[in-house]
Amino acid sequence: MRSVAFTLMLAMLLGLGACADVPDERANDVLVLGDTTDTVRLEGTVWFYDYDEGFWAIDGGAQIYEPVELPEAFRQDGTPVAVHIIVREDLSRRDLTGPVVELRRIERL
Repeated sequence: MRSVAFTLMLAMLLGLGACADVPDERANDVLVLGDTTDTVRLEGTVWFYDYDEGFWAIDGGAQIYEPVELPEAFRQDGTPVAVHIIVREDLSRRDLTGPVVELRRIERL
């Protein structure tokens, strides 16, 4: 009787383990930083510009965008990303870049 109960309990525990969420391998590739309502989505490439004191920016092809803060996990030259941004017209930093932007979501492509 004990072996039957033990076998049933073991089967239940194994069954519960199989139902657990499988971690998303890309979970670290997406970072939501705020509400994405009324944001602009664009795709580009992250680059470090060694100008002035140096800064990280996103080259969107037709324009270079300078994030207020680029998360550390995405600071790698040549990283393709999709971002949801809000243009911060109240901020300007350098003549080299286009608008300063606030990132609300960033995803490694």
